[in-house]
Amino acid sequence: MRAALLLIALCVVLLGIGCGGGGGGSSASPATESTASSQSSDDGSAAERRKPISIRVGGRVFKRAEPEVKPPQDPPPTDLIVESLIAGTGAKAKDGDELTVEYVGIYYDGGSFTNSWERSKPFSFELGGGEGLINPGWEKGLKGMRVGERRRLVVPPKYLYRGGAPPGSTPEETIVYVVDLLRIA
Repeated sequence: MRAALLLIALCVVLLGIGCGGGGGGSSASPATESTASSQSSDDGSAAERRKPISIRVGGRVFKRAEPEVKPPQDPPPTDLIVESLIAGTGAKAKDGDELTVEYVGIYYDGGSFTNSWERSKPFSFELGGGEGLINPGWEKGLKGMRVGERRRLVVPPKYLYRGGAPPGSTPEETIVYVVDLLRIA
């Protein structure tokens, strides 16, 4: 049994390494903050300079690197798409839970939208809290997510924002997010 758990943990770590660049944090809401994409410099890109984050699951710590989010090639969907990229092994998220996440969001055409990894601490919010801190796509797409899991959400306009479009976008925009669930309180 212990060998199987170690093998699963190794797979999670290897998948995390294969999915991206570096680490950081956020306190800003993915529903309200836009950020410009990082510029490369002679000493490497900003993503390469950011350190991986640590996710603690059941006494074990896993390192996770910032994901590289690529724009989809298909036409934008009309319904929410939820895809697990890395399996989690911790508790499942449910309404009323306080979630702490790291995330990257891009416009469907690939333009930068928001990136918590570029800021100082992870983003925390109450799932199902109805506070307007997160969009309805996140409310629906993060339910049942496990601590340590990485999910890709493709959020069409009807699941984006209550009462308007995100900053710098139009109401017709589709957003692609990759979200890592760090902990549930």
